[in-house]
Amino acid sequence: MRCQNVSVLLGDPRLPYAYAVDGMFGAEELKAVEELRGALERLAGYRFVYLDDHARLIAVALACLPICFTNGTISRWEGGVLFGYFVLPITVLTLVVLSYQETRRRKLS
Repeated sequence: MRCQNVSVLLGDPRLPYAYAVDGMFGAEELKAVEELRGALERLAGYRFVYLDDHARLIAVALACLPICFTNGTISRWEGGVLFGYFVLPITVLTLVVLSYQETRRRKLS
């Protein structure tokens, strides 16, 4: 039997969340997401992908627009933009972690 691929669009925990007490995703919301994942994983014949980074989804959708108008081909610069969408979040995350570590080091010394 062939597995069906299903994308699940979740709320973005990095964005404000008006329905939470403190206005952000908290333990309750994260627990609900984990329960959803557990329930969906028990369904046979389906493979789930969970998407929660709304800014990246919008950026990639905009970057992919030229592909829609050029019969599925992209130029080098368009490929570079798509690659940049992959590299940029990793770079930002690395810099944030390094900055956090430096701040912790300064506070402890």
